Amino acid sequence: MNKQFNIYSLSPQLIEINQELKPLIKIGNIQDLASEAQQLGGFCVLFQWQNLNEVLKLKHSLGEKNIFGIRFICINSDLMPEERLKLLNSNIEFLTIEKFKSINAYFFNLSSNIKKSKILFIDDDESQFENIKNILNKAIESLESTPIEKRDQSSMMVTTSPEKMSKAKEMIKDFRRHLTSFLEDTDDKSAVYQLSVSLFPLLEIKNRYKKTKEQ
Repeated sequence: MNKQFNIYSLSPQLIEINQELKPLIKIGNIQDLASEAQQLGGFCVLFQWQNLNEVLKLKHSLGEKNIFGIRFICINSDLMPEERLKLLNSNIEFLTIEKFKSINAYFFNLSSNIKKSKILFIDDDESQFENIKNILNKAIESLESTPIEKRDQSSMMVTTSPEKMSKAKEMIKDFRRHLTSFLEDTDDKSAVYQLSVSLFPLLEIKNRYKKTKEQ
């Protein structure tokens, strides 16, 4: 890791979450970071959602171009899509606490050279139930509120084996990556679109093949 790249946390609690990073993280406050930004050069600021307004004020004081190369990363248990989108639109990264526990110093060195994209992924798990439900409700609203030339909503029904679901999920992730790469490849980013993919069983025929053999 670059020795001149410093990691600051606005929350003492964050330092205790990742023991490997603990020796590298310093406690900082908004006032000191604002006054020392030019002298410090490139550094990273870790914070929690409740500190967002302070961070936005600091970003505003530094200017939109962020000539000092400061990265801002919000660490939280989880956020609603609207909250995460607010971070994305403010060029602020987001990590869940579980993800933050697993990263090391290489993450900061590697990610600093990666072009940031405004893409918000929400994967299917129990903790995301309400978020996914809200997205599906917005898709229903879009049927009436969005002209057909500005949206695409389609579906298909197919018979298959439940054993194919693991591979199907991998294929869906690959599709999302390819589509988002295509959509991001433009200078005109004047709209925010939501992509939602659902794959679920309408009907499961239990013991079908077993019964056929018995007959």
